[in-house]
Amino acid sequence: MYTLRKNLRLQLQLLRNECQVLFTLRRIRLLLASYKNQNSRVLAVCGSLPKSTSSDRRRGAISHSGLSSDSLLHSNREKEAVDAKLFHRETKDKMCVQLQHMGHSNQRQTECSGKKPPGITTIYPTAFLRPKTTHTVHKHCLHSFPHRGDREQLLLSRFHVPFSEQRRCVKSVRVKEEEMVSTEDITKTLAEMDMKYTQGFTCFLTKCPRLPQTNKRSTSSTDSNQMFVNMTTGHFVCQHCSKRGGWQDLRDNIMVLSSLTLRKKKEFECFKDVESVQKADRLSRQAQDLWEGAMPIKTCATDVVSQLQEHFDIHELRAATLDKYGVRLDIKTNSLVFPAFDGASRLMGVRRLTCTIPEEDENLRVVQDSLLPRSGVLGLFGMNTLTRDVTEVVLTCSELDAMSVFQETKAPALALPSGFSSLPQELLPSLERFTKLVLWFGDDVRAWEAAKLFAKKLNDKRCFIIRPSVEDPSPFKALRAGVKLNSVLSKAKPFVHKSIVSFAQLRQEIFSELAHVEQVAGVKWKRYTSLNRLLKGHRRGELTVFTGPTGSGKTTFMSDYSLDLSMQGVNTLWGSFEINNVRLGKMMLTQFSQCNLSKNLGDFGPWADKFEELPMYFMTFFGQESIRKVIEAMSHAVYVHDIAHVVVDNLQFMMGTGEWADRFSKQDAFISAFRKFATNMNCHVTLVIHPRKEKDSEDLTTASVFGGAKATQEADNVLILQDKRLSSVRGRKFLQVTKNRFDGELGVMLLKFDKESLSFAVKEKQTKRTPKDGQSMDENPAEDYHPSREEMGFPAEEG
Repeated sequence: MYTLRKNLRLQLQLLRNECQVLFTLRRIRLLLASYKNQNSRVLAVCGSLPKSTSSDRRRGAISHSGLSSDSLLHSNREKEAVDAKLFHRETKDKMCVQLQHMGHSNQRQTECSGKKPPGITTIYPTAFLRPKTTHTVHKHCLHSFPHRGDREQLLLSRFHVPFSEQRRCVKSVRVKEEEMVSTEDITKTLAEMDMKYTQGFTCFLTKCPRLPQTNKRSTSSTDSNQMFVNMTTGHFVCQHCSKRGGWQDLRDNIMVLSSLTLRKKKEFECFKDVESVQKADRLSRQAQDLWEGAMPIKTCATDVVSQLQEHFDIHELRAATLDKYGVRLDIKTNSLVFPAFDGASRLMGVRRLTCTIPEEDENLRVVQDSLLPRSGVLGLFGMNTLTRDVTEVVLTCSELDAMSVFQETKAPALALPSGFSSLPQELLPSLERFTKLVLWFGDDVRAWEAAKLFAKKLNDKRCFIIRPSVEDPSPFKALRAGVKLNSVLSKAKPFVHKSIVSFAQLRQEIFSELAHVEQVAGVKWKRYTSLNRLLKGHRRGELTVFTGPTGSGKTTFMSDYSLDLSMQGVNTLWGSFEINNVRLGKMMLTQFSQCNLSKNLGDFGPWADKFEELPMYFMTFFGQESIRKVIEAMSHAVYVHDIAHVVVDNLQFMMGTGEWADRFSKQDAFISAFRKFATNMNCHVTLVIHPRKEKDSEDLTTASVFGGAKATQEADNVLILQDKRLSSVRGRKFLQVTKNRFDGELGVMLLKFDKESLSFAVKEKQTKRTPKDGQSMDENPAEDYHPSREEMGFPAEEG
């Protein structure tokens, strides 16, 4: 009798639970509309049928098998709305209902307002469990347990494991995320959603998902309904909706559209209230006003055009060429305005060259360059001159070069908005239509390195490069020198197999290195000019190992060291595994301003605006991380941001303790990965490595670097920060170069730390010395100063 009663009670309980679940689903569907208009941000409302055992309920365990790793979070400061799609998955003993959203709040709240469905204790906001750290953003699924109190549910929710972890490679902490995707992920998603696509040179070509998909694959890159999806990053540009954004946003939008009927698709507004998705044709008001206020060249008088050519020293360019490219003149500021267009010939931004004549010297001309908008994506100069049948084009670094090529050769020519410093991925769809690209960046060695990097990004199968030489300068220089541009253009050579090369192909490059010794040496430091004497410059493709005692200022020096290079135009990526990006950014801003901003808060805005213009980016990793993820993020940054210098601070923090029994073997594997990355990506990598523990009285040497000998063997440069202040009364801090594979020059550079600016680049005060033998003493003594043995902490020489 007892067994029969127990079975009946169990059957009644199961029946009651099934009815409760069905009722809950119906109530959730009715509540979706009300949650759309409220400030609550619901990511997931998950209910679980009671288990047969109570141990799982006591532990708060719940299965994540019903979760989708495609759920996304998007920050929206102004208007945050929930665009939910209902997913229903049932298993044998559990059920999960997800509400995939398109926006969320950054504030940590306790619980959402609103009526609770039966069986669901609490509906929590998406940002409730958002970690406070700025280095990693976790996406959580917030579950609710039936028959639980709010306080108990709150405690249990804190221990839920995130189902998805995203890495960000960003310029600052508070910008959009960029997910690491593969080509296989993109093609699989497009195929699952029945979207026909064609593989181009750099992008997949498909139609806007709002439009009906036909069986015919799209092949025209000039179609107004075309959508481009980058094959490497998944970044998309939709010409039909005039939107651009990341792969996460596109994937979410496609999933929502797949459940709508054809009539609802036409009425549906894609990416509504999603801040990370921007309008592809957006133009700032300031740029629009400048463009509309400027006068076309053809409407200007002849004497005005002649005076303009004299001020800017562009007598070689005819007025008809300037008018062909749509160049305008701003008479009020004596400026030339160069327009930049996208692939659909829509104005995206302008570049202004302003010429000023100082009163003290009327023969002097000062030309200032500015871009509008200051941030964002600009178009290509010259896109408005091309017709739809053009398939070959010449890419140059400046507007003057592009106009020179067109004027002398009649070949279509475009100018990149940032010169050879970067090629944004947003410009790749505009270049997808061309089957042949000729890269003519001039005879500068840095431009030559950038041309090879851009050719890989543009698909080297269609790229031709004019190799650097004294006889083949940049187009505008060649025009002024009387060189026939047609003869130079005919020297463009295609890229060959990367693993096979002959001396005939290297001959011109070898001659160029011999003829341009200073440029081959790399980018010069301006704050640490003594390093130019030792290292000669900062070069791509090298590996630098930097070490020093604990607390000696390795991170502080490396921050100022990399900041100096970034100010010279070297695109830099920082991977700080030891301190968070906020503290690192504060230190860099102080070093950049050369003053204590905490005592001058009114100067923060202007200095921060200037700092934002630097090509400085930060990885959001922190603490221990796998080498695969770090290399993946670095490769992504090199492709998207054209990074030329990567700083990893430091190797021990990134390695952690891990599961490796032999720490030396693990470190050797990490060193090999960074060495291979630097060589293959032609990117300089600087590794900060702690030394092994030694006595303060002993000097650090190359053998003092922690780990095996592989770190210093693979490195091209070894820098040691020596600190002799604790071992000697007159001890000083100095930088010692113990290995220099490029030049072989070794030596030391004295350092003096300034607490106000947090910089070692403070120049020594000049001392009054008597000139001897007619020598001038006006030089900066910090440049030629050689510290004594006692100042560096060494014992004085006997006798």
